[in-house]
Amino acid sequence: MGHLPFHPLLCHRLTRLGLIALAACLLGCAAGPPQLERVEGREAQMVAAAEASAKVKSFQARYNPPACPCPGFEANMAGVWVRIELVGPNRDGGMIRKLEKAALETALLDPPRIFYLTGEPDPNSVFACATGFPVMVFQLKRFSLMNPESTPEKAP
Repeated sequence: MGHLPFHPLLCHRLTRLGLIALAACLLGCAAGPPQLERVEGREAQMVAAAEASAKVKSFQARYNPPACPCPGFEANMAGVWVRIELVGPNRDGGMIRKLEKAALETALLDPPRIFYLTGEPDPNSVFACATGFPVMVFQLKRFSLMNPESTPEKAP
């Protein structure tokens, strides 16, 4: 009286419905708006990494295009991968186009190709890309496929 009879098929359906409801709740929560505190924390981390790398002249970089319209390159600054917007030494952008071409040609390598960027990150130029993720401007002077610090100096 008042109890439902135990039936394995009924328990299976209830368990299945419970899991579907739980998954819908979790996915709905994950798709919510970004939390400003996390974005501000990420921006502060990027600025601190750039400031800690003030004396560094060459940065490891990787081409890691996101699924959004943010820039595709990241530079390693003091152990933190920072998404960067490349600004070239001249107005025509030829050097940046060459770097992007090299990156696209090697994009499917595993592990991805590491590039070496010579230039300066600007910790005062962090901006939000279309999705709100922070991006730092990087003044690119040149790039290399080999670490310039390990390349032997040419004799005069």
